[in-house]
Amino acid sequence: MNHRLKDRRIGKQAIFIFLLVFAMLAGMYVIGKNSFHLVNSDDAAEMILAKLLSEENRFISRGWIYSSELRVINTQIVRELIFKFTDNWVAVRVVGNFLLYLWLLAAYGFFIWQWKVGKNWFWYTAPLLLIPFSHEAFYVIGLMAYYIPHIAFSLLLCGGWMYLYQRGKYQRGMRIFVIACAFLSCLGGIRQLAMTILPMLMTMCVLFLEHAHRIKGLKELIVKYDFIWTSALSGFLGYFVNLKVLSRWYLFDSYGGIHLCQPHFDRLQVVLRGILNAFGYTEEGVPDTELFSVNGIFYLLSLGFLFLVLFMTITLWKQRRKLKLMSQALLWFSLLGLLIQLFLFLFTDAPFAPRYYILNVIMFVPLLIIFYQEAEFPLWVRQTFFVLVVACVCMLGGKEYANCLNSQKNKGQMECVSYLKEENYSLGYASFWNANLITELTGGKVEIVSIACEEGEEPHLYPWLTKLNNLFPDKEEGPVFLLLHENELRRYEALISNGEQAFYDGQYYIYQYEKAEELLSILQ
Repeated sequence: MNHRLKDRRIGKQAIFIFLLVFAMLAGMYVIGKNSFHLVNSDDAAEMILAKLLSEENRFISRGWIYSSELRVINTQIVRELIFKFTDNWVAVRVVGNFLLYLWLLAAYGFFIWQWKVGKNWFWYTAPLLLIPFSHEAFYVIGLMAYYIPHIAFSLLLCGGWMYLYQRGKYQRGMRIFVIACAFLSCLGGIRQLAMTILPMLMTMCVLFLEHAHRIKGLKELIVKYDFIWTSALSGFLGYFVNLKVLSRWYLFDSYGGIHLCQPHFDRLQVVLRGILNAFGYTEEGVPDTELFSVNGIFYLLSLGFLFLVLFMTITLWKQRRKLKLMSQALLWFSLLGLLIQLFLFLFTDAPFAPRYYILNVIMFVPLLIIFYQEAEFPLWVRQTFFVLVVACVCMLGGKEYANCLNSQKNKGQMECVSYLKEENYSLGYASFWNANLITELTGGKVEIVSIACEEGEEPHLYPWLTKLNNLFPDKEEGPVFLLLHENELRRYEALISNGEQAFYDGQYYIYQYEKAEELLSILQ
């Protein structure tokens, strides 16, 4: 009988190990096969930065204009090292993502190990971290991989806190590790504070109130849980260094400048609809989709997955006082993290995108373990629920992989790329969503500087996610070009007048200028 149970357990593990390997290989295959049609200028900026850092032999560059966060410990650290071995940008993406997947899995393994729920749960749930349940999930984890460091740091911090709470053998070493993780992860900006440090501080406050009768006094509270306070202080110190020191050395915007605002119905509608987008029910694809078509069925499946996650969360909330202390902490941590996000989206002018929810939604994975182990349902119900969640994720993931393999999103730009390569251009100008993208599509051979022209403004350089030197080129350099979509012609009429039309494919125009000065004299 014991041998039969052991064989069944090994068989189940083998299935989930296969899913994990498949998820890693599928993500890499999709990138290798069709990354040219999946990336955008935001993604390409990460690669351009990595290439720049590789050339400068630095981890942070003063020759780059960053966006709203400073990339300190992020994807560029992995990719810049790979650029030292190859100039193939697709290879850098594929190998870089493979290493980032390994980092995420290692962090999750550490988290499971400290949680002490059983090592089998790593194999049963790790695939759910990598199989994309929506395009937003694949974009920030499987493709761009930008959120992998944030999720990995969150798992490492939670695992370290669990170890210290349980009074593990290597207390001093783990304290140093947790403090270092908190500091380094917050050096890049406020995101890690909002998704990890603040939710855990709020979780501890809630649990202290609920279990105040077990704590003898304030001194015990401070001393016994000092690892929470010290790591939180380390995180705040990291963000302070980012805000007050690094912001003077490097060029980036800071979330320190966000303001409170009055919530309104339109913003609420966008924020709530973003949750549907995060689960795959997209406002772009749903209109006019037939209910019983293949796409319609998958959109319904995404709603079914959302319903399962809501049902699981509500069930655990209703019986939260009966959960084990670690389970209570993880439940509160998940909910308070989402609450902080909603506060930022509704009561401040912080920028919003549906993908920001993925950092919270991914917590369904540990909550699924809690549900299976502690929900007050018969075992067969919990097993069925677990299988339904895994089946939903796998089917949605399969559809997402297929969609990405068939994507032709950048087809219009590919003809421009062929022309620019044939003519041996090295420097040009375009609006942001074409600029960095064309650079990646040409394998870094053609560098393009972003320009902008809002209504009522004159055309100007757009210093955002670009090399600083490209904003101040040699005015005698040439020839240079201006790439415009046909919808942009009216806005950039002043620039077109000085140029010579060299290319038109029915969608994109390319204008040539003998000297950079001909273009810069109008832009500046």
